[in-house]
Amino acid sequence: MFFKLKAPRNVIAGFGFFAHYSTLPVSMAWEVYGVANGAPTFEDMRGRLLSIRSRFRMETDARKDFWIGCILVNQPTFFHERDWISIPADWSGNIVQGKGYDVTSGEGERIWLECLARARSATSMIAEMRAPIEGGYGASVMRLPRVGQKRLRIGVLDGGRCALTPARWRSPPLSLGRGGDASGERGVEGRSTR
Repeated sequence: MFFKLKAPRNVIAGFGFFAHYSTLPVSMAWEVYGVANGAPTFEDMRGRLLSIRSRFRMETDARKDFWIGCILVNQPTFFHERDWISIPADWSGNIVQGKGYDVTSGEGERIWLECLARARSATSMIAEMRAPIEGGYGASVMRLPRVGQKRLRIGVLDGGRCALTPARWRSPPLSLGRGGDASGERGVEGRSTR
């Protein structure tokens, strides 16, 4: 996913990898993501959403906990202003959402390669700052990235493992413990602590 800034800037300011889409009550979206929703307080976020809803003639009852769409993005990368990328030459100002580009050719490929180049230069700069001290570290080890706790929580909720009722939107705390079966294989199992 490319992060495009709106007019008057009209540039690509970063990118990330789509992880999951979910719909959540606005209160739970705030509980899970807090200021990462783009607002300093729950009231401010809710006010912005109510304003948008009123423009589209949607229900705006301040007492209701309406549902919103949440796009979870892994490894978001944002560029400094000097590194912003020009938008595709064929970009139309009338696009609201969901414009797609093939990243193997044309403008999509150009943007993707520029994003990777900027991310690489930022990574190499950080790597230089964190260069290991001779004899201070062991051999490098490859590892799989850990699923973020927010992504895990929403994934469990969407998987139907936790019951949500209108009276209580908060999910039960999730306890991850070691499990095993008769074959001796071990895995991770999730269970509610309530």
